[in-house]
Amino acid sequence: TEMDLDKALRVAVEAATKAGELVVQGLLTSSKVMNKSATDVVTEVDHACEELVRNHLLENFPECSFLGEETCQDEVAEMTNKPTWVVDPIDGTANFVHKVPYSAVCIALCIDRQPVVGVVNVASLGEMFTAVQGKGAFLNGKRIQVSETSRAEESMALTEMGSQRSESIISHRLDVINAYLSSNIQAMRCFGACAINMCLIASGKAEIYFEEGPHAWDVAACTVILREAGGIVTNTDGSAL
Repeated sequence: TEMDLDKALRVAVEAATKAGELVVQGLLTSSKVMNKSATDVVTEVDHACEELVRNHLLENFPECSFLGEETCQDEVAEMTNKPTWVVDPIDGTANFVHKVPYSAVCIALCIDRQPVVGVVNVASLGEMFTAVQGKGAFLNGKRIQVSETSRAEESMALTEMGSQRSESIISHRLDVINAYLSSNIQAMRCFGACAINMCLIASGKAEIYFEEGPHAWDVAACTVILREAGGIVTNTDGSAL
């Protein structure tokens, strides 16, 4: 039986709204921080948000699988063709830890390994991005579209430093930044959250975003949002995602 994608969107928005409230509360209080590595952190709020979201989604769609950043201990967790909720409870955890209000709750429904429903809640800014495949992308219920700018001199480019800090990765990232700046790009920014970057592109506020290393939970929700806003999402070599 086919899934009701409109119901899926409604349930995902409910979950993202509840989790967003926890994120906003967490920005105002101190949170216990656990380090995955020296540059990759997780907080008790990440875990609480993921549990809340997981419970709400699976209560409404018990037939679905669930893939979340914090409950997925195995880096090579398999995504199957089965309907799967893919969740990043807080994208931009380092921002959250430093009380910088640029983080997002990301929820996607993937069917046949492709995202068909996407919700990104930037609760601290009061911004809820939503999309269902084939039905357009929205910010707080208002239709959004990518920028029509095609000239580098009028464009804003986005990237991130990421949490991997090997010499070769740092060198490559600096090469990318250098290439951007050499193209006479008007502005270059790092906002510290993949989902926020992709939603800025979807809403026509920035034009280009390049990053190596994001996981499925970082990009799934915003991929359907960006595509529905008229954007193009590819692997770094230009191949289909």
